[in-house]
Amino acid sequence: MKPDSPFFSHCFNSLSQSSLFKNLEKKKLTETLSSFNRVTWAKHSSAMTSSQTIHRVYVIISGRMKVFQIDPNTGRELTIFLLAPGDMFDVVCLLDGREHCIQTTAIDDLEALYAPLDEVRRWIEKHPEFNQTFLPYMGKQIRSLEDMATDLTFHDTFTRLAKLFLRHIEHSDSHEKLNLINDLSHEELANMIGSVRVVISRHMLQLKKDGVIHAGRKKIEIEDLHTLLKRTENRFGIRS
Repeated sequence: MKPDSPFFSHCFNSLSQSSLFKNLEKKKLTETLSSFNRVTWAKHSSAMTSSQTIHRVYVIISGRMKVFQIDPNTGRELTIFLLAPGDMFDVVCLLDGREHCIQTTAIDDLEALYAPLDEVRRWIEKHPEFNQTFLPYMGKQIRSLEDMATDLTFHDTFTRLAKLFLRHIEHSDSHEKLNLINDLSHEELANMIGSVRVVISRHMLQLKKDGVIHAGRKKIEIEDLHTLLKRTENRFGIRS
């Protein structure tokens, strides 16, 4: 993407706010953008495929993308990652060069930049300072997978749901806001913690009755963070 592109300013601002690229100087960030092309997907459509990510690296500019696995026999889904603007995909292919059989869906209208995988590797070799943000980013993703494995093994559904909320709370001086998952359906929340919609709906109803959350039409808000933390601590370690 060249500086004279009508999308350049928008994409540049998005990358500059990403944890991966925010430390790059303006000149290097412009150089990075010159290696990428823009692509979009409609809401609820399948996004990039495993046959594409074996050759390309994508950086999300706007919208959210669900990365998931599905059991072909039961239709049960498990969401592996919920990616947001600034996230990179697929880092697994970038690291090992092997096809990663995974499925993706655009939660919103999705916009991303892509570049050939080999070119991105050369860019990282040319700019080793990028590792100062890339390695912590990879560490965060690995910890996320470790947390998921631990939760699925040791914790009951309520605890997994509460921890999901706690992981996505955005703190400010005046209040706590639920970010990224605040408008997801009960089914999508269930997919994120290895449960089913009916179980999540039951827990959500109880949390709403107890004043812990406010759940309106396609919007979830945390009303009582202290109680949510307390209940999580009380149930922590209980296995379903």
